[in-house]
Amino acid sequence: MQDESETAKMKSRFLLKVLCALMLALATSLLVAVPVFAEQPQQGTEAHPAQAALTKELRMPEGVASPDATFTFQFELIGPLSGSPRASISDVTLTFAAGETSTTADGISTIRKQSTNFLAGASFPASGLYSFRVTEVPSIPQALPTGGVMHFSPLEYVIYLQVREGESSLYVAAVWAVLVGDDGEYGPKIDITPGDTGNYSGMVFTNIFIRNIGGPDPIEDDPALAVGKEVYGDLADPLLLFDFDVTVFAPAIMAEMGGLAPLTVSAYIVDTLVTTPSAVGPIGFTFGQTQHIQLRHGQELRFPLLPLGTTYEVIEWSTEEYLPSAHVTTGGGTPVGFVGAVGDEFSIGVQAIAEGGKNSALFLNIHTDPVGAGFATGALFFWLTLSVILACLVMLVLLRLRHARGQLATVEGPEMDEQATLFERMWRKLGEI
Repeated sequence: MQDESETAKMKSRFLLKVLCALMLALATSLLVAVPVFAEQPQQGTEAHPAQAALTKELRMPEGVASPDATFTFQFELIGPLSGSPRASISDVTLTFAAGETSTTADGISTIRKQSTNFLAGASFPASGLYSFRVTEVPSIPQALPTGGVMHFSPLEYVIYLQVREGESSLYVAAVWAVLVGDDGEYGPKIDITPGDTGNYSGMVFTNIFIRNIGGPDPIEDDPALAVGKEVYGDLADPLLLFDFDVTVFAPAIMAEMGGLAPLTVSAYIVDTLVTTPSAVGPIGFTFGQTQHIQLRHGQELRFPLLPLGTTYEVIEWSTEEYLPSAHVTTGGGTPVGFVGAVGDEFSIGVQAIAEGGKNSALFLNIHTDPVGAGFATGALFFWLTLSVILACLVMLVLLRLRHARGQLATVEGPEMDEQATLFERMWRKLGEI
């Protein structure tokens, strides 16, 4: 009786293990299928087959015009690969014209375009479930503007199509897509139905376009940005080094570029007053970090190349006896003046660079005499001049008196006594002075 009880218990445990294994297998299968079948795909009929589109997004720093560019997207059949002919979807192209209207927010300009229904020309040999890998071709047929760099979308999508046989032809009954992650895992289902503006297909490929201005040579080429120093005044020292804190900020769009975004830019110090200028550098500037530099009269800190959308800030340290000021020019426009106070730190705030002309910040310092020194110097010159004039007058009087005494020696009688008395009175008067 006991043996039968033990046997029954073992059978129960075995059946329980089998049931748990089946449940685990079923759960695993469901988890694998969730990314693709978690939601009902779009449904189509023979009269109105399912449609699909993709969206192209072009993002640029504010102030950068869109280039003339045609983007191409290709569809690679994943399955089924057996049989002939195989299913196919033609490449999709979207063209952006130069200078298209964009929307701007937070320093970034964006243009979005949606393709037409790319299933309209698709070819399927039979009914069934088909899958395609969708990627962007990382090139365009047009030449980019000078200094332009296009960063293409690395995203990869997989689309699934349920093709059915209708009364007269095959048609796409359902279509959906998933995004393939960097780890190869599939994300949730994406709605790729063509939509109106603001509600485009969820299969989005985003490209980033940046454009550098300036030239690589810090002496021969016009720099993207120049920070200059000049001093004026009779007592100004042209060899005195002035201290500056310079910070360069990256365009806001670079935060979206990840590892593709440059972290540093280079600058050089150039002496503009010598016959044959030479460049000292390069000096590395990390975006967002302040760098201390020194400039004297006639020197410039030149950034040969900078991406449009870059901003910068320059702060001049306080220098006694010098009145700080600056002229800031953006994109070749009219210079904007700034004036500080003697002995105070001086800042021009955060400034932008723009295409179309010179970008510069020229710091002009005027030497001012200490309080009272100008008056003392002017008074000393006045009294010295007056002393010289008085000395000359005294010498002239003495010479005239000596000449008069010589003439008295030739006079005789009462006339001589009278003139001698007059002379003696003048001499005594002069002595009293």
